[in-house]
Amino acid sequence: MQLELDLKAQVLGFPLARRVATVKHVARTLDMKHGSGATAYWRSIIASEQRHLSSIGLSEDEIDRQLLEFFDAVQMEIFRADLDRGLGRGVQPASCFLDGFLTGY
Repeated sequence: MQLELDLKAQVLGFPLARRVATVKHVARTLDMKHGSGATAYWRSIIASEQRHLSSIGLSEDEIDRQLLEFFDAVQMEIFRADLDRGLGRGVQPASCFLDGFLTGY
């Protein structure tokens, strides 16, 4: 008797939120942009990452999870940078502009 297994696994070697250099680069770039320029840049990053994740075969649910975790990582990096510059005491951090940015990516 031979046992047949149909095992499938999905491995993402480098989740978006763990790509430290990318997270820091995007956070720094967003910190320098304002208004519609920041919105356009963020949307282009999200669209590019969404295409990439889709091209490697991730499900829509997994893509959404990856993008949300990436959003959180970028927002946290912006907040950390604000704190390092001494903006963490009573000053609204630059990360506030990211509120709602994942909608309609």
